[in-house]
Formats: sequence, structure tokens, C-alpha cells
Amino acid sequence: MASVLIMENPFNKSTPKIEKNSKVQNLDAERNAFFFEHGYTRVNKILGYQILPDTYQSLHIHLAPANDLGVGEKIRLIKDGFKKLAVVISSNTDIQKVYAVSWIVARQPKFMEKMGFEIEDSIDVKLLLGSMRVVSALTNRDTRPRAMATMSREKFLERYLN
Repeated sequence: MASVLIMENPFNKSTPKIEKNSKVQNLDAERNAFFFEHGYTRVNKILGYQILPDTYQSLHIHLAPANDLGVGEKIRLIKDGFKKLAVVISSNTDIQKVYAVSWIVARQPKFMEKMGFEIEDSIDVKLLLGSMRVVSALTNRDTRPRAMATMSREKFLERYLN
């Protein structure tokens, strides 16, 4: 049975110091900080998730920065993470949907579809994405278009639970 890794606080004083001259270590620290600051549970090196309040009955996935990794390694880590997430989803019957909202989804919709997701295109989703883009632009000047990909609980478990 796969296990889910829970990230420890990267700002804990007992955490080993990171050498500033190592790009890989700096990117790992950046990923750790991102997961911690945004409240995501870390699954592996690049994949994290957040279970949203009961009214949404959904699990939101997130990819941390991975510019240091090749495409093959990213895909391997995503598939590995999805298998671990399937264990989480199978043990939590409240989760009815898995989704991702990102510029990555907007830029790579075919990849998301290949992974089993559906790209949402309703007017409600377009309004949500538009407001998220405005907030993102105001907070961190990121104005890239966003898209939403979703997958039902049943489909995710069928596809990724071994």
C-alpha cells in the first residue's frame, strides 16, 4: 500500500541549513516553502494537495515549481503522486472530485486530458478563473490565463488506485 508523505515545517530551526550555491537544494527549499505557506499536503517532490471544506467535497492538486526537472521526470512524479493521492481519496469518502486550476492547465490541456481530466469550459468556471486571474495579478503580478481540469472520484480511483 502506498503511503502519503506529510511535509514538515521547513522553517523549523532543526531543519538542516541549505547551501546557497546549490540550485537543486534551493529549488527543493522553494518547493517546501510553497507547500507549507499555502497549506498543501506534500505528496512528493512536486505534487501537493488540499482537501477543501465539506461543502465542496473536492481535492485540489498543485504542482510546485519544477524548472530543474526534465519532462520525463515531471511526468513520472505526477503519475507517482496520483497513485499516492488515490490512496488518500479512497480512504476519504467525502472527496467526490479532483481538480486543478492553473496556467499549466491552460497551456497543456491535452496533457491533462491524457491524464484523465476534463477541461471545464462553463461560464461559471470562466468567471471564477477571471476573478482568480485578477487576484493573482494584484498579489504577485501573474497575469497568465488559467484553466480548470476536473476528474470524478470514481474515474480517478479507477485510473490510479492499484
